[in-house]
Amino acid sequence: IYDLNGNKGPNTVGKDIGVITALYPSDSVVVAPLLAQQGVSTNGLMGQIEAGRACLNQDKETRLPNRYEAASMFFNKKLLGLPDVGWWTSSLITLSDGEIYAWTQSVAGRQGPLHRTAGGHGVWCIRR
Repeated sequence: IYDLNGNKGPNTVGKDIGVITALYPSDSVVVAPLLAQQGVSTNGLMGQIEAGRACLNQDKETRLPNRYEAASMFFNKKLLGLPDVGWWTSSLITLSDGEIYAWTQSVAGRQGPLHRTAGGHGVWCIRR
């Protein structure tokens, strides 16, 4: 957790307080996702492609988190105020069936691929 200006205000997550997460003990990946002002409501109907568009439509500086940023968001979800729903990432994988899938972040911490047109996952946009 970092605080850019110490005891000075506003001391608000996303303004002057944030998180930096180091993943993996060797060959570490360091990420510091900055959540956009709000998530995008999906009502369980939005696939990953539409989720990415929803982030761009919210603000030209927002996008879906990659799978490492999504892991950081999961580890810090209480600090960030995220609800207990899974969400889409921008990270893609091609499986043996030749189809392109997107990584999802579950509320239990598991990441796994899901077809990009499947619904049922939340959308949390981050700022570039």
